[in-house]
Amino acid sequence: MNDILCQHGEELVRRLNEEEITRTKPGSGSYLLFGSRPSPQSLNIKFGRKFEKWFHQAVILGNNDYEMMKCGVWREIQKDLDLIFRDNQNKVIYYRELKCNIDLDTEKIVSTYEKVLYIQDHLRVKFPEYRIDVAILAWATYDKEEITAQSKIKKCSRHGVPVEDPSSFFDLININISKKEYYDYFRHIGKRIGGISE
Repeated sequence: MNDILCQHGEELVRRLNEEEITRTKPGSGSYLLFGSRPSPQSLNIKFGRKFEKWFHQAVILGNNDYEMMKCGVWREIQKDLDLIFRDNQNKVIYYRELKCNIDLDTEKIVSTYEKVLYIQDHLRVKFPEYRIDVAILAWATYDKEEITAQSKIKKCSRHGVPVEDPSSFFDLININISKKEYYDYFRHIGKRIGGISE
């Protein structure tokens, strides 16, 4: 795996460890069973947000001519764009909604693919000379066939939003990261995240 990308992840973990992770509180099942401990939900949200930047860096480091576009909230549509970049030579804009957990409840999966379609429509109007390629990048498993929530993948696809896995994404951006490297790396990252082994 690319050394710069590995170091970038280490820096993201350092920053994550500086943030306070919400602890379970009285009134929750987790608190009843285990007492006060770092909330897995809080950790997942903070981890997911931090590591969106890891995928930005992967695009930059890939053997490609892609140009990163402004990620974050686009005020004209009041939507947060997780990862957007373009291929100016082939006139393609790629938008990826990053989800560490694709196994969302029914309302959340609907709002996720509707958000992607809304952004796609906006990009088509704003950049009519470009083909717009959108997907949900479900990055908690290297191959989407391993995802247990296959019904969620099918639901997104039926509504015109494909679900992409890291394996396909790495092919798109032309960076070599094997399945073993990916899992070994994130298991290493997991060991570096403080406060979860209590």
